[in-house]
Amino acid sequence: MTRVVEAGIVVPSQQGVTGPYLSADPPPANLMSTIESMDFGEMLPYAHPVGAEITSMLSEQESWRQLWRGEAAAATVLPQWEDQVNQVLREYWERAGE
Repeated sequence: MTRVVEAGIVVPSQQGVTGPYLSADPPPANLMSTIESMDFGEMLPYAHPVGAEITSMLSEQESWRQLWRGEAAAATVLPQWEDQVNQVLREYWERAGE
């Protein structure tokens, strides 16, 4: 994410890499919209009733740490997570339909 932000391709999605974005010369064209969104933005996973459960489940796995350290490829890890997340969502919707 740091490299993508430094290249000016995207608005940073992680607070830890906002430095290069906010201090770019010249400033990004959408700088003001980014700053204004910080007043009301929130992490979307928590908007879903089981979002916190899913985030916790994934972040406790070794594959999560490996991915963020660059030791595992997203193409390998994401399909595994997809199955796990879909299972949690299926269970949620089964309970919700009762």
